[in-house]
Amino acid sequence: MNKIKRISVQLIIFLKYRKLFKIFKKTKRLLGKIHRKQKVAYDESNDFSKILIFFVAKIGTTTEAIHLLCKKGFGKDALVLLRTVFESFANFKYMHENKKEVQKFLLYELYEKKRMCRSLLDLETIPVNKQKITKQMTQLECEWRKVKHNFEYQDKKGKKQIMNSWSGKNLASICDKIGMKEEYDMLYRYASLYTHPTTSNALAYILGVTPNKKNIKLEIGMSQKLVKQVLSSTTEYFLLFLQIINEEYNLEFKDDIKLLLENLKKTTKKHKTHATTESL
Repeated sequence: MNKIKRISVQLIIFLKYRKLFKIFKKTKRLLGKIHRKQKVAYDESNDFSKILIFFVAKIGTTTEAIHLLCKKGFGKDALVLLRTVFESFANFKYMHENKKEVQKFLLYELYEKKRMCRSLLDLETIPVNKQKITKQMTQLECEWRKVKHNFEYQDKKGKKQIMNSWSGKNLASICDKIGMKEEYDMLYRYASLYTHPTTSNALAYILGVTPNKKNIKLEIGMSQKLVKQVLSSTTEYFLLFLQIINEEYNLEFKDDIKLLLENLKKTTKKHKTHATTESL
């Protein structure tokens, strides 16, 4: 794609979806206002506050990356990151509705780090500081033994096993619990097609054949495809995330969030939210 065409695509995207970009920027500024509130702070005695700080950073950063990709005309690549935002929001919403699960989310990190250390120690061709890693492994093993009972279950043979995730549930089950099953079936599964090497993913970059039917026309680089769907869905999950924080800490941004959600719905002209149905 030559320079003139790149500029043309970016200009078309900006003009066509400027209202969506404007709503996203207002949402980003709202996150800044919420984050600056003294109530929304790390509290050693409050496990939920610990995960909140992480999700503020994670969702705030990933949505910004999506915004930049969409602005440049890389909607299909941004869809992969939307999948990440969806997964983060679903886990956060699940923990917000099940506060007793938050500690498990924090403790499971010990197991993940322990597994990583084991993988590093098993490396044969890549040089690593095995003495340092062994020391870390010993410390992690000591901490893990104190809490691993929270993640143990018996398999069909009666043998104790460790859960495959911090919650013991896959994402589909979590979404079912929090009323996001339809979004999982539609958006997450669709985004997964672009995340992994699939036929559907490959076909998305094929425009057709040349008039002489000897060559295939490929779409390489920028395009308008999926920009609207990805940007609108990203902004919506971003706003719903802020809505939970606002309710949790009884902040004053309820009306601001509600107005942005209403404007988003009007701009995208959707009857149902969360789904990229126009892409299917």
